[in-house]
Amino acid sequence: GAASSEGGFVIGTNTAPDLAINVSHTGSFNQGDAGRTYTIIVTNVGTATSMGKVSVVDTLPGGLTATALTGTDWTMDLGTLTCTRTDPLAAGAAYPPISLTVTVATNAPLSVTNMTIVSGGGDANAANNAATDATTITPSGVPDLAITVTHPTGFTQGDTADAYTIVVANVGTAPAFGPITVTDFLPAGLVATGLSGSGWTPDLGGLTWTRSDSLPAGSAFPAI
Repeated sequence: GAASSEGGFVIGTNTAPDLAINVSHTGSFNQGDAGRTYTIIVTNVGTATSMGKVSVVDTLPGGLTATALTGTDWTMDLGTLTCTRTDPLAAGAAYPPISLTVTVATNAPLSVTNMTIVSGGGDANAANNAATDATTITPSGVPDLAITVTHPTGFTQGDTADAYTIVVANVGTAPAFGPITVTDFLPAGLVATGLSGSGWTPDLGGLTWTRSDSLPAGSAFPAI
């Protein structure tokens, strides 16, 4: 690097490698997909050539399974999702990209984050050694909310504590997302005196119940 003299001494400019990492994905991820890919790139953003072994370790989130790991001149270990190499990387240059291929579980969460870390090479700045890629996963099916309402037999004129039971179920093939609202329409002759239901927010005046949580396929909310 450049040097200057001061008071008879030569002062050199400090130089050091600085490895930075980035991870990104291509295409849309859907539940049940195979062959989806993350791309990992290691760049030397420092002012000196890297020296020694460089390692990249990826940590996949639940719902994703690695099926292939490739990259020119990288040594790969698919079991540990580790990539290594020992050739120097000049300042301002990048190693050949790493491709990580995954399958997506049929019940994978609808939002996951992949994380990857680089180390070694004489890196002088740990602040940019990790990267994440938030990934949205589209449900493989569609939600289908169904509702049933039942009552015990024996309503009698003048009763004050008779009740209806309402159940909301998701009979579709993908999660349903809130807010979800149930509205009841009582016939003439009946007057609502109370609403209940675990996790539901009731409105007695409007005869409505609402909730904001999701409902997995094949399941039902607590009864109203």
